[in-house]
Amino acid sequence: LVNSQTTKLFGYLADDLQPQVVEILVPERFRTAHVGNRDQFSSEPHTRALGPGLALFGLRKDGTEFPVEPQPA
Repeated sequence: LVNSQTTKLFGYLADDLQPQVVEILVPERFRTAHVGNRDQFSSEPHTRALGPGLALFGLRKDGTEFPVEPQPA
């Protein structure tokens, strides 16, 4: 699923993202770790904080990176 905030932040149209894996939004240097973390979470899902203590980055369609700050619940 793709929401409007994702399209605004990352510069993609929803139709561009729907056939893709989420790692298209992750900078290349973090993708391998992200796949492993995603797979581990999928095998044992539980509620947890998003990236506590980590600097998280997103990758826009134009190739620029930006810091991603988790929003408080």
